[in-house]
Amino acid sequence: MKRILALFASPYQLLALNRIIDQYYPDDKVYLAVADTISKAEYLVEKAKAEERFSDVFLWKIKGRFSFSKPVKIINYLQGERKSEVLTAGLPQIMEKWDMFLFANISQAVLHIGNVLLKNNPDIEINMFEDGFSTLSNYTGSFLNQGGLKGRMRGFFSNINALYLFNPELLDWKPSFEVRAVSKEFDENNKARLNRIFGYDELKDNYRKKLIFFEESYFADGMNIDDVEIVEKIAEVVGKENIMIKIHPRNPVNRFHKKGYHTNENTFIPWELIAMNEDFSDTVFVTMLSASVMNAYFLLGKEVKSYIVYKCSKTPEAFYAPILDLEVKCCRTRPDLFCIPEDFGELKDALCR
Repeated sequence: MKRILALFASPYQLLALNRIIDQYYPDDKVYLAVADTISKAEYLVEKAKAEERFSDVFLWKIKGRFSFSKPVKIINYLQGERKSEVLTAGLPQIMEKWDMFLFANISQAVLHIGNVLLKNNPDIEINMFEDGFSTLSNYTGSFLNQGGLKGRMRGFFSNINALYLFNPELLDWKPSFEVRAVSKEFDENNKARLNRIFGYDELKDNYRKKLIFFEESYFADGMNIDDVEIVEKIAEVVGKENIMIKIHPRNPVNRFHKKGYHTNENTFIPWELIAMNEDFSDTVFVTMLSASVMNAYFLLGKEVKSYIVYKCSKTPEAFYAPILDLEVKCCRTRPDLFCIPEDFGELKDALCR
């Protein structure tokens, strides 16, 4: 029986982990480490601890121990073991003996933790799992496949044994390690466990609208985009009362609520779990380029008409790199479901049909 340390830093990652361990490690002892950068991380720890499936659940205290600005990232890397010790102090359980490490992020915070794990457990099996569409894109592949000096800076990432993906056929790069397919069949036990951990029964948001617009994280990242203007134009076509805005959990200001739009209040429950529980057969999804609209189909098999409207924006297409090519490729696999209008006129015509 293996002792597995599974680290997650987003609600989606827990959803993915939940499926992976049931499929591949049903009899092994799984210990969860929850990054305290997640909203309501302490709540998640307590809820997950109540589940018999997990041997234990830890809070990874990373807040204040790590900066994500580029200059500080360079300093963090150069500090090497000293920085690893700082991060390890936030997760003392890492000093125990482990047979496997499961992670999703290719961040420097994970790099330092992984380096310590590898140093203390030379025979540890290191496996990565997907963090949504970004893992499928060459954004991830270009980092993991780089050679030379940059390749040597990958640290423990060079020891990855396998990558778990829900849709390996969509992978936009070629890994040097094994790719393992994850079943998209979330059975009732798996779904019920997720509902309990995230407190789904407490969800008060009403998603029963004709059109749901998915906001992205550009605003949170300090990048200007005309998504509010696009929504205002859509409202002139379908009516503001028929629109719900699914706001991005990292955006600090609810720009749409200020303009009178119905928005979700709960940003904690992963969208994929909402889609798992709700019926969207009479709904239309619209987004600039959010992969969330695709997950209803590619993860859960739900067929919802969706419009990806980045071409309706004044923002240059280069702004949406590096996942643009991958998302366009995914859209082309089901052109009957995923439409990319050439301009707002084409979008307006489609919404009026």
